[in-house]
Amino acid sequence: MKKPIIVICGLVLCFVLGWLGALTVSASNVAPGGPDDPVVSKSYVDARFSQLSALIQQVQAGQTASGAQAPAVDADALAAQIISQVQSQIGTGGYAPVELAAGQVLIGHEGAQIILRSGKAAAYSEVADGLSNITNGADMKNGAALSANNLLIVPRYDKRGVKAVSGRVWVLVNGGYDIQ
Repeated sequence: MKKPIIVICGLVLCFVLGWLGALTVSASNVAPGGPDDPVVSKSYVDARFSQLSALIQQVQAGQTASGAQAPAVDADALAAQIISQVQSQIGTGGYAPVELAAGQVLIGHEGAQIILRSGKAAAYSEVADGLSNITNGADMKNGAALSANNLLIVPRYDKRGVKAVSGRVWVLVNGGYDIQ
């Protein structure tokens, strides 16, 4: 009686292991950033970073991709422009921790999500309306004290955000932002 049960368990185990092996093989053949893997992976970012580094080194050396002499380029200005473009797209990958010192203001871009994690902070707005507090269902006007772990959404890119009131303030931000 026990022999058929052992045979059935063995067959089920073989089937499961074969299925898991097939999944592992098919997952390892996916090109990062391709149509089968639309989420940007670390390997994709590393590959793009290597390409960009090589291009910057060529520009600094005064050469183009074809080997011809390139016009003089300010490498610092080029790096600042690239960093600015990358920072404007930050937030599509999730929440980023940001530290603010007392008096600093984090201005969120349209649709940015902000969560106060620690410290004392207040809503900041140069317009009549404020931040949308999704947790409480309230409109946080300029100067209103913020509670920790409440989800705030910046409805428009018109100088709305969070101001650090005292000490170190940690927030999580999803979306574009500027610090003043």
